Amino acid sequence: IPRPPNAWVLFRAFWVNKVKESNKELKLVYKAEQTTLSTLLSIEWAALPDDERQKWFRMAYEKKLEHKRLYPNYRYQPQKKVTSVRKNAVAKKAS
Repeated sequence: IPRPPNAWVLFRAFWVNKVKESNKELKLVYKAEQTTLSTLLSIEWAALPDDERQKWFRMAYEKKLEHKRLYPNYRYQPQKKVTSVRKNAVAKKAS
């Protein structure tokens, strides 16, 4: 079950889709381009007027309520990632 998106995620997704629509001839958006786009959008996000930013927070709240309705027993439980060094140490102990 995916987590509900926060205000920043909604803002970024909106603008990424807008960029993709305006550049339909681009088939792939490379990771470096995504990083650059995120950097530029974070500057825009920081400069947003409060009323505009509140619009995104309201949308995020609505998404959160919808998520709660769809998944009433959902609880975020992050999983620890096992690094390859730790995997190797566990594998050596097992053998």
